[in-house]
Amino acid sequence: EVYIAGLVEKIKALMGFQGDTAFDRSKSDGQKRRCLRIWKAEERLGWKPTTGLDEGLKRTIEWYRGQCESKQATPRGVGDAGEAQDDLCAVSKEADG
Repeated sequence: EVYIAGLVEKIKALMGFQGDTAFDRSKSDGQKRRCLRIWKAEERLGWKPTTGLDEGLKRTIEWYRGQCESKQATPRGVGDAGEAQDDLCAVSKEADG
């Protein structure tokens, strides 16, 4: 079981981001925690996770930072997630100092 606020703090720590976190309180609270039921994947697909949450987050952040570095060479089309990617790449660069 993972609490969303704790996950946010974990990601911030892994990225070295020291800024504030703000949750939009005008929206419904949504899910405050997640608990994956991987037994279904094990039972139906024979799949078991081999990477823990911390290592998976670390690898994902490394991958994303690589995408930000090579972003200049990546063509983007209309309607893609370019603005969100720009924002996240800016946060990543800000955390890197």
